[in-house]
Amino acid sequence: MKTVTLSSAYESPLREEQKEATRQRILDAAGKLMEDRGLQQFSYAALAEQAGVTERTVYRHFPSKDALLQGLWQWYAQRTRFGAIPQTERDLLAQPLRTFPAFEKDEELCRALWLSPQGRDFRLSNVEERKAGIKAAVAEATRGLPPRVDDERLLGTVGRRGWQSFCNGDGHDAECRS
Repeated sequence: MKTVTLSSAYESPLREEQKEATRQRILDAAGKLMEDRGLQQFSYAALAEQAGVTERTVYRHFPSKDALLQGLWQWYAQRTRFGAIPQTERDLLAQPLRTFPAFEKDEELCRALWLSPQGRDFRLSNVEERKAGIKAAVAEATRGLPPRVDDERLLGTVGRRGWQSFCNGDGHDAECRS
C-alpha cells in the first residue's frame, strides 16, 4: 500500500493577512491588559480571553514568554514611535522628543511597564541591544576625544539624564521620588 504524505506548504495571501490580523489582535489585547490590570492578571489564558481567541491560538503565535515579550516590544515601539534603537548621536537626541509624548498619551500602559515585575521583564528583554545602540551613538559623538575608562558609568549617566528629562515633565513627581 502506498502512503501519501500531505504537506501544509499551501500559501495564501489572504491567509497570511488573517494570521497577521490575529497576531495584531493578540498584541492589542496584551496592551489593553497591561493598561487595565497593570499586569497583575497577565497570563496566556487572560490574554486569549481579552483577544477573543483560544489559548492555543495565542501559543501558536507566541510559543514562549520570550516570543511574546519580543512581539510586545515591537508593538509598543510602534505605538510609542520609539522606532529603531538609536545608533547615532542625532537619533539618540531625537528619540525622547518623539517618544515621550507617546508615553504621556499612554500613561497607564507606560506606568504598567515601569512599575510591575512583568514590565521589568519586558524592559529587560532587549537591554543589551539598547546598550549597544547607546554605546554606538556615544562612540560616534565622542570620536576623536580621549577614550573613557568606564563605559558602564557613561551609560548610567545617559540613562539618568533620560530619566531626569522624563521627571522634569509635568505630573511625574511621585514616580521620580524613588
